[in-house]
Order: sequence, then structure tokens, then C-alpha cells
Amino acid sequence: MENALINEVSQHPALTIDANANVATASRLMHEMKIHHLPVTDEHGFLKGILSSYDVLSIFDSNGEGDVKVEDLMTQDPLVFLSKNDDLKRAIMLFKEFNISSIPITEDGKVKGIVTIKDLLQFIDSNLM
Repeated sequence: MENALINEVSQHPALTIDANANVATASRLMHEMKIHHLPVTDEHGFLKGILSSYDVLSIFDSNGEGDVKVEDLMTQDPLVFLSKNDDLKRAIMLFKEFNISSIPITEDGKVKGIVTIKDLLQFIDSNLM
């Protein structure tokens, strides 16, 4: 477990959403798939940001989603990501340093997966027994 790579823990392929999609579409996708984070991509699949369920809730708290685009709500700075060959220690360090709960996995700038705190805990739990 000490030398485990992020690829062993991450969900791949990850569901993504286009930056130009509206927030209502993102909200429905998150609800249907029971997920809390969506990597946001451009039309070529390159990572632009990440949208969380907290981001989506913020727009509903301010009188509905209207025509708000995903790119207007997504987190893009700092944009944190990992590669499939990064180790778990790096992931844990990023989770702590940036106080985040999901990290997209990229290869050449394109989204290949996602890892969440829940994924990490499940991996640790299954490897401690």
C-alpha cells in the first residue's frame, strides 16, 4: 500500500461535463449518477476546472440556475490535478494542502479519471484488513 499509485485508487474513466453546459444539466447528471464532483472540460476534452455539488447548491441559493454556465461556477484556480503514476502520498498532500475532496487525473491535459477522499478511504480500508 505504501507505494500504491493513484491509478489503483481512482475512478476511470471519469464523468465530465463541458464548460459551456448549463448548471441544470450538471445538477441532473450529479443527481442521477450520485456523484459530488465533475471535472469540467473544453470541447477537446482538456481540463478547465472542477464543479462540485457545493458550487451547484450556491446557484440555487441565489434564486435558481437560469442560464448559468458550468464555467461560471467551476473552480479553476488553483486547478489541482494528478497523473495516473502519482503515488498516494502526493494525493494525500494535495487533499490536505488545498482542502479539497476530489482531484482529477489527467494525461497530456485531458481528463482520464478522478479520485475522491472516499475512494482513498475505501482503498486504505480494504488494504488494512
